[in-house]
Amino acid sequence: MTSDMKRLYFISGIVAFLLVATGCLKEEDNIGNGPRAYLSIVNAGLGSPGIRLFTDGEAVNETAVEFGGSTGTSTNSYLKVKPGVRLMTIEAVAGQPALDKNFSFTAGKYFTLLQYDTFRVNSAYLLLTDDDLQLNDTLTNVRFTNLVAGSNALDLILIKNGDTIRVANDVDYFGMQTTVSKSFEVKFYPGTYRMELLSETGTVLSSEDVDLAVKTGYSLIAIGEREGTGERRPRMMLVAHQAF
Repeated sequence: MTSDMKRLYFISGIVAFLLVATGCLKEEDNIGNGPRAYLSIVNAGLGSPGIRLFTDGEAVNETAVEFGGSTGTSTNSYLKVKPGVRLMTIEAVAGQPALDKNFSFTAGKYFTLLQYDTFRVNSAYLLLTDDDLQLNDTLTNVRFTNLVAGSNALDLILIKNGDTIRVANDVDYFGMQTTVSKSFEVKFYPGTYRMELLSETGTVLSSEDVDLAVKTGYSLIAIGEREGTGERRPRMMLVAHQAF
């Protein structure tokens, strides 16, 4: 696909864009007490500067989302946005909008916008999911997305007290998939787990301890590139989602 292509399509409740790109969101709430939609932004674009998002020319967040980062807080990444049909503008470089596209934000709905693959000037890959935030009241809830550029299928496991939860098994890089989950379909008891990202041969690519809370959805996102080192090494992002 060429960098000047613009495509919008629906996949299992997901809106995916291939666009000219980048966005930043505004953390203060200027919406008053009216109805709201909710949006989380994740920057997994290799080599990307911080991204900013605007709706109808108004910044959703003032602080740019850097590579490997997300909006909001460590306990909830969603920001409030005005519902209705809005002109969504994304910038990676100040004053150089990469995308101007109308999108309908439904009041009370939750969305996640992910930038992925390799960032290029005036070009980026974007995925917008319509999140199904039906969370179990007594369990933690997770979903996995493989955004490691150039990778083969990856596995993700969580280990606690000798027990292993297989969150993902042989999940392809998103660019090779036809579906992506909008729901947080893997559910288990909250607590502290050892999270390990595994290659197709079982090699541990990254390993870290994570605390997973009750009645919270987590996007467990593999980022980086297959043979990457330093900032580009394959590793996990943990993005928290809670209903308002």
